[in-house]
Amino acid sequence: MNSPFDSFPSEESYIKILIEKFEEKKSAGMVPFFDVEEFEDIIDYYLAQDELDVAGETIISAKGQHPYSSEIKLKEAEVLATQKKYPEAMEILEDLEYLEKGNPDSFLSKPPYWLKWVSMKNQSRHWADLWSLPPMKT
Repeated sequence: MNSPFDSFPSEESYIKILIEKFEEKKSAGMVPFFDVEEFEDIIDYYLAQDELDVAGETIISAKGQHPYSSEIKLKEAEVLATQKKYPEAMEILEDLEYLEKGNPDSFLSKPPYWLKWVSMKNQSRHWADLWSLPPMKT
């Protein structure tokens, strides 16, 4: 029996179509309009492919079209943390926490990055003590 939903593409083919459209327009020097969820899917795709530079470029395009999107800012923090840029990721999460006090996503996203950042700071202090260097600023 045919369902009206049979004509919808699978999630995998939907992502493939999004990526093809994005890359086609990007190679032509254009950025087509995508809604926030589509940009999130594109960024997730590049994160999964470990193409962090392209994910970062995609965030720039997304922020150009949706400058006040908390979802895009969360994705930016995720990309920065994946690039081990924990202070920058934490700054974004702290801004979001302040701006969106009622949004649990900003609170729930913070712990993994925070733990990595604290670990880095502690390692910095440990090595600074060993070498008598000033520790990283917080």
